[in-house]
Amino acid sequence: MLFASVTLLAGAVLTACGSSSKPAATSPSSVSPTSAAAAPSGTPIKIMLMGLLSGSISEPEIGTAGKAAVATVNASGGINGHPLQLVLCDDMGNPNLNAACGRTAISDGVVAVVGSLSLDDQNILPILAAANIADIGMVAVAPQDSTSANAFPVDTTPAADTGIGADLSAKAGCKTAADITFNISATLPYVNYVEAGFAEYGGNPKMRIVAVAPTTTDFTAAMATATAGGNRCVALGMGGAATTEALIAAQKLGGLTVATDAAALSLPAVAALNLPSGMLYLTSVFKLPGTGTSAADAFVTATKAIDPSVNANTDAENSYDGVLTFAQIAKGLPSVTALSVLNAMKASTGVNTGLTGPAASGYPGPVVGLSQVVYLSVFPYSYSSNTAHSNGSAINLTTAVVAGAK
Repeated sequence: MLFASVTLLAGAVLTACGSSSKPAATSPSSVSPTSAAAAPSGTPIKIMLMGLLSGSISEPEIGTAGKAAVATVNASGGINGHPLQLVLCDDMGNPNLNAACGRTAISDGVVAVVGSLSLDDQNILPILAAANIADIGMVAVAPQDSTSANAFPVDTTPAADTGIGADLSAKAGCKTAADITFNISATLPYVNYVEAGFAEYGGNPKMRIVAVAPTTTDFTAAMATATAGGNRCVALGMGGAATTEALIAAQKLGGLTVATDAAALSLPAVAALNLPSGMLYLTSVFKLPGTGTSAADAFVTATKAIDPSVNANTDAENSYDGVLTFAQIAKGLPSVTALSVLNAMKASTGVNTGLTGPAASGYPGPVVGLSQVVYLSVFPYSYSSNTAHSNGSAINLTTAVVAGAK
């Protein structure tokens, strides 16, 4: 799907790389169908959402969520009366295509990249920086996502992993715990953040670390090691199918308290496990739908208006949030250009879309070596009756993330 002709969809979505897309949704519930806002007109303002739209590792729902957010913005008048258009660029997990997306952003006149999810942002970020293009609200995977001056992530691994540890001590009341993680160089350093979060709210700062191969499918032995000596609290610092398999092993042992980040799970898959109430604790930088947050519920409604079968997970919510963040920033500018958006982001102290907590500071943030990590709180959730439930106010992670980074 290498950068074929760009196709205009429903006046709101442009698709690079030749990938197919469905038309943009009609007005979602977050925008009143009878709103008096005039239909946007004039020169469109282009933004790009790029990353893992297809391939062996893919999350096509991020593109669907981006379209839904653009429809929401245009239904409320666009950007100062101008329609918002979305360019989708599929890097398929390929670093060369990731860089090509950056060049396409420039040639297409994109004023910002928003809500993306890629494994290879170290390639696109310098290209965007040279053109003064901000990358707003990407899922921070590459280290450069947390350090580049034109990167503005919300969902970052340091905050997510710190939140897992903090949840075990602050909400579950654990004093000792183990952390099961992958034994690869990309993930092992983040153990420091889990331990720092656990210690911040009264847990023993040295957790038992159980490192497993990424190919592990049976976590019986790992869970037995984690719970040896009577330990009953376990952090899961992995993701995907591995986290679900680890939950199965914990359920078989019984009597355990397990914490992980909601982004590491498929909640429908977890519901099928029929976990006992009180076993699973979740955290998320985003407010989860179905837990009493109207903005999160509106995200699901808008996204499913485009594709009823979409997986409206937290990565999709991140993409939706990225578009809304851009819209709030752009609406305050007399002229929306790549440079004006970049400068406004650098000067901002966080944007309230209703989907996240407040930023801890402006840019650069308080964490040494992670200048762009400013969203330093997570929302805690308990899990019972196969459903996530709000578990009190957000957990502040600022001190713990700073400690974990040392």
